[in-house]
Amino acid sequence: TYKGKYHAANSSIEIKLGQLSSWAWHELEAEHHRLQRRADHGEALDASEDTLFQDWAEGWLTRAQNRLRGLSVAKAHIEKHLIPAFGNKPLSAIKTNDIRTWMDARLAAAKPSTVHRERGTLSSILSDAVRSGHLESNPCLDTGPIRGIVGRRRFLDGAELIRLLGSAGQVDEAFPDFILWCVHSGMRKGEITALKWGNVRGFGNGRTVVMVETSKTDQPRIIHCTPKMIEVLERQKARVSDNESLIFPIKEITLRRRWN
Repeated sequence: TYKGKYHAANSSIEIKLGQLSSWAWHELEAEHHRLQRRADHGEALDASEDTLFQDWAEGWLTRAQNRLRGLSVAKAHIEKHLIPAFGNKPLSAIKTNDIRTWMDARLAAAKPSTVHRERGTLSSILSDAVRSGHLESNPCLDTGPIRGIVGRRRFLDGAELIRLLGSAGQVDEAFPDFILWCVHSGMRKGEITALKWGNVRGFGNGRTVVMVETSKTDQPRIIHCTPKMIEVLERQKARVSDNESLIFPIKEITLRRRWN
């Protein structure tokens, strides 16, 4: 057996040991002989103790903290829901049916969209274990769709937008411009708060664009500025100091407080 899977006698399997440059040829031969000896005696090839889900999940969170957006959300998923359900299980012991059982229990207490996001975090952790050689496949991939997730199709009409901007102006003088930028650009909140003046490009024909470098897909994209967005840029230039690199220098907690 290797990683919980049985292989018939005289069959061959591939065992990844890392970079070829990390091994001398005689070391590879010695490792092959060691594994062949275990196979000849009917012993498991991966005799070392299996990694527990809790240990791997916590390690994944540490490794992903510099590249993962929504780190606090993923941490909450892991600590509040995933570790209580799978923490003491070895990675190889987590099966598709275990995940389905957990999903059913969570759907009784949470919205389908919430469970969908939590399963996404679980799938990312298990996919990382597959890439690292701890699992043959990701059991999340066969759990099927979650019913009841409704796409967001709600848009503000003109009267609602005017009311919203009026209320925003009572909270802070610059807050309506932040909302106008959201509406006209279609950018996400995190993309807007990370936007810098260096991302703005003007052209001789009067067109202005902004380059979004922190998109959800990690792919940069270009937003064409509407006349209203250009007006917002001019007002922000007058509001912020000359040495401020951000177009909207506002902290997450302040933005949340103003929105609430």
